[in-house]
Amino acid sequence: MSETYSLRRLRGTFKERSFDIPIEEAWIKLEMPGPYNLKSWSVGLKGVDASAAGLLDDCYYYGNGRLILEMETLGEKKLRGEAVIRSLAVGPRSRVEFSGSGFLKGFESL
Repeated sequence: MSETYSLRRLRGTFKERSFDIPIEEAWIKLEMPGPYNLKSWSVGLKGVDASAAGLLDDCYYYGNGRLILEMETLGEKKLRGEAVIRSLAVGPRSRVEFSGSGFLKGFESL
């Protein structure tokens, strides 16, 4: 069973550099076969701010595409986990897709 939640805030950290990721739209998708049993998670972003897109581009090409994401849902639930950039498109229709890598801290509160 999958569940999707809208996100209102994101922050990324890679190579000891932390930055806000301003976006138009963001969501997290959780694949959960049962309660408190998280199989996988992914994050999608649309309309990423140009400066944040540039930093994500650097992470993708020069940092193995791995970073720590700190997220907040519309319901003010905080989430944190390591993610890998799966796809990245910069420009007027910028978008980013992440795959979760390991544990997602805070998912139990959703």
